[in-house]
Amino acid sequence: MVASEIVSRLCDVDFSRKAKAADFLTQTWETFMEAGAGKNQDKVLDVLLAFFCALVARDLVSLTDLAERTTSPSSSVSQSSFVATLFSLLSSLTLSTDPLYLSSNFPTADAQLKKLGIMKSDRAMISTILLITQTLATLPANFLTPNHVPSLLKSFRNLITMLPGLPMANGDTKSTAPLKQQNSVTDTDDIPFAALQHLLNMLDSCLLSQWDSSSSASTSDNQMENELEQTGDEWLADGLLSIGLHSEAACRAGNSDYDIDADRDTDTAEKCIECTFRVLVSLTHANPRWSETLARNPAAVLFIIRTVVRSDSLRNSTLKGLEQMGVDKKEKKAKVEESSVKKIEPSPLFGEDDENGDEDKDEGGEDASPNSKLSKEQALDRLCLALGLLTNLVQAVDDAKRILREIMQVYTHQLSSPSLPNATTSKKQHNDSGIKIKQERSPSPTTTNVSLSRPLPSIAPNAAVDSDSSFLLGHLSVLFGLLMFESPENQELILDALPASSTSAGIKRDEDEDAKPSKSGLNSSSKSKSVSNGRSRMTSRRAKLDDLIDNAKTLARYLAAINQRSLRFGLDHGDGGGDEGGGSSGQDADRNQDQDQAEGSSDSRNGKGNERLDVQREMIKGAEVAQEIIAFLEELRDDCDAGVGNRKAMSIV
Repeated sequence: MVASEIVSRLCDVDFSRKAKAADFLTQTWETFMEAGAGKNQDKVLDVLLAFFCALVARDLVSLTDLAERTTSPSSSVSQSSFVATLFSLLSSLTLSTDPLYLSSNFPTADAQLKKLGIMKSDRAMISTILLITQTLATLPANFLTPNHVPSLLKSFRNLITMLPGLPMANGDTKSTAPLKQQNSVTDTDDIPFAALQHLLNMLDSCLLSQWDSSSSASTSDNQMENELEQTGDEWLADGLLSIGLHSEAACRAGNSDYDIDADRDTDTAEKCIECTFRVLVSLTHANPRWSETLARNPAAVLFIIRTVVRSDSLRNSTLKGLEQMGVDKKEKKAKVEESSVKKIEPSPLFGEDDENGDEDKDEGGEDASPNSKLSKEQALDRLCLALGLLTNLVQAVDDAKRILREIMQVYTHQLSSPSLPNATTSKKQHNDSGIKIKQERSPSPTTTNVSLSRPLPSIAPNAAVDSDSSFLLGHLSVLFGLLMFESPENQELILDALPASSTSAGIKRDEDEDAKPSKSGLNSSSKSKSVSNGRSRMTSRRAKLDDLIDNAKTLARYLAAINQRSLRFGLDHGDGGGDEGGGSSGQDADRNQDQDQAEGSSDSRNGKGNERLDVQREMIKGAEVAQEIIAFLEELRDDCDAGVGNRKAMSIV
């Protein structure tokens, strides 16, 4: 009763503030521990402990202070008992053993609450798992150690096994095999997206080396990588795909249901998709085992392709909407100025404050599409993540080019299957989320409908939009180059499917005019037309390759600029920049060196130093890959020139 009263009183903001000032929170935690909370022995006490931690987590300073105070200084492992207790309790919970979840999903609860006038949209789905994951995800990452990875993965598995069957590429329903489902949720509305999002965020920060790995007794990086690879083969890869597909389905359903509850679920599901892609990008980076697991799964590949399609469509529709807003705003401003000239005093309806308010509202980053739940920035991030994951698969798996081509040839129609999100049955049709899917003639990876043509002009900030478009075009060009490298089949598919270049359109029209039959004879005109068509095709391909090369060079310059900026800001501590100070004495240099070493040591404890070096190495490696692809594309373009020359020689003969 005392614990329940304390938790209830902590809901009051004033009492919580006084408890923080009196060091009452640490004393309360110690009382919980003395009573045996967090050991999965007393369900009620465990629930109260989870509530207490979630209430403390409302204030990051209080939460951090509590985690620090519960760290044992005498232990060889600098690990907080607060974090360890929560992870231990979390790993022991499933939806079928969570008291809060079961109480909120009581069979007669909906009917009883409806009689009281409480609708489903007015209810909040609270579970012990959600309270604990939210608390742990709120903590700074340096309070977590690799020792917590097994508990994190176990919690993942406990939730994933409860997910209902997956809609697969062939339209059938597949369980999360080889996971054994136990008492799975029967309604997709009951999927714990919020708890899954918190777990994904923690796994993402772990993979980015943000967790504290300085402890001598902590799990080594190699052990953690081995464990992740083993679980990936067994269940984690299918589990992450399961989360992504269910989140995608929830977003599609939410976009067609305009109510508060659907909006809340859709927002959380969108975040789950983004977190899933972040985790998959980290897991597949330079990892052939993980990359091959995903590349050989048609459902995974189609999920990536659909995400590229949806993100690009949302981004383009948002930019067009913002452009239209800019046009309307200019027209409105012109009318206002005209009206103010005619009147002696300006009307307060069109006053400066009101106009600025409209501007702020228009430029608030909201989507132009009414059915879109993503802003243009979020759509761009999602698009980059999906393209990055696809690039990882192509780079890490030697046979990925063939695998992706065959999957797209067999399952291209599934991009418009009613059993999957973004479904459409006609050549051009709007789906539930308002995204237009255009079926392309070629089953190549370019059926993602991501255009390589120059971006349409858009409103301010033009510089930011042009920069984003240039980066995307460069990334796509390098990706297409990777897909075409040493693959004549992919070269045919991709180059035929790419949009015609503006420079090649005029050439093609002129050559088509030259290829018209003359009155001198059908045989000569037919032969001339065949030669001209072949020459036109080669010329068109050369123009497309020119565009790819230009875009890839822009990306290479962008990566090179980042590398130079990293060196300029001293991320590489061995650059010897101290000798260029001119007025610095030897003593000052030694002092600066000691300070750098101290900061480097601190960064190493938190994993920041390694993270910075890893980022710099990856930027350098990315620039090198871009240069290699540019050289390959230039060679491919030269082959087109040679083909055109041969055809010209044949026509002369």
